[in-house]
Amino acid sequence: MSRDCYVLHVPRCNCNIEADLRTPWSGRNSSRRFYGCRNYKR
Repeated sequence: MSRDCYVLHVPRCNCNIEADLRTPWSGRNSSRRFYGCRNYKR
């Protein structure tokens, strides 16, 4: 019995935690997704 497996690689930040996928909704890069650290202060 064969099963299809998909493993997604989630990048890690310098803190060695998994980065979150973020989407800015304003500015020049609106709607462009990027990975960002959850510990980043805005």
